[in-house]
Amino acid sequence: MAPRAFLWTALALAGSCLLSLPAPECMCGRRPSQIVYYELEPADVHFPGPTVVQVLPKGPGNVVHIRFEMARPDGSTEEVFMHTTDEGRSWVKDFGPPTAAFSRPIYRTTEDNTLERSIDGREWRHAEIRIDGQDSTEFSRRVSQREDARMEVQLAAVDPKDSATIYACLSVSFAARRRAGVAEKMPLNLPGLYVSHDGGDNWALFSSALRGLSSQGHCVLGISPSNPSIMVGHGTAGVVITRDGGRTWQPVGDQADLEKPAPLRGYAKARAELESKRRTPQRDWPFDWTQLVLLKVAFHPDNDNVMYLATNKGLYRTEDAAKTWCLLDTGSPTLFDVGDVYVDPYNPSKVFVGTSTKILVSDDSGCHFRVLFDWEDYNERRPFGSGNPTVR
Repeated sequence: MAPRAFLWTALALAGSCLLSLPAPECMCGRRPSQIVYYELEPADVHFPGPTVVQVLPKGPGNVVHIRFEMARPDGSTEEVFMHTTDEGRSWVKDFGPPTAAFSRPIYRTTEDNTLERSIDGREWRHAEIRIDGQDSTEFSRRVSQREDARMEVQLAAVDPKDSATIYACLSVSFAARRRAGVAEKMPLNLPGLYVSHDGGDNWALFSSALRGLSSQGHCVLGISPSNPSIMVGHGTAGVVITRDGGRTWQPVGDQADLEKPAPLRGYAKARAELESKRRTPQRDWPFDWTQLVLLKVAFHPDNDNVMYLATNKGLYRTEDAAKTWCLLDTGSPTLFDVGDVYVDPYNPSKVFVGTSTKILVSDDSGCHFRVLFDWEDYNERRPFGSGNPTVR
């Protein structure tokens, strides 16, 4: 064989070997292909769901602002804001969101899922909501063929470079009467994700490749702060990524393993016990809520190869631009325990994770976590209604 022919043959064989190499092992956490059995949270318990709202530099350290929901005795909830300047050793109650958040317009959805915006956090204005130039009421009646239809908005993301550009899921709700005569809200979710470039007044379809509102009521889009053309969302077939501002979308790596339904601890045994009694469950695994549910996407502020997915199955991280993923260890695997992820913009190796009752913090990009805030501990030391705003 001629030397040049031998060289090309060797290169081709080397290339085929490289292509067939298995995905690299995770330095911390585990690959999505590894089986994890999940516990279930109690369905009849209200969890406060604490999350980090903002991290601001102050002196030698940072101020960490958080929010959570407290259940009132009458069944309603109160949104509570607090901050710490000493890594969670003490907390001070705030009287609203951090004021630094008002350096640009902010948005919120009300209890009836209407969109409001503000520039100071005190005065709020309803967005007008027009879809393709049509009034939201007219649009809702047209797509539902009902006179009692109304538009609802679930905010997905705000463009990090242009706060007037926002993304949302839209749904039409109306009252449907059951045979018993009891009125209940029946939403009609519109497929795809919508975009507004004027702070929420006028909307148009952004992408039909993305899901609208999930069956669990979540609407999620992640946007890279260093390059807003890079976005991550949940498509009809799984988690997808765009690098051209939403014109084209591709599946992320490990998509099939990410999307696999979560195995439930003890399910096989419980089902076998039912079968031994000649009983059959009304529904069988996999259930809708064991499929992957995307809850939050967070990017490294300066390196868009690094991103995090908060999902019902836990926290995933990629360091190679979504080619491979690792499931990080945030404690005992429980479905829907992880609900939020926030990357410190001033120290990107510090990652905050909101769970059902705690805020965890990692100083090494998610390899190891410690507790920053424990709602159960806070609630024991400061019962609801106490006048003391500080916990030490």
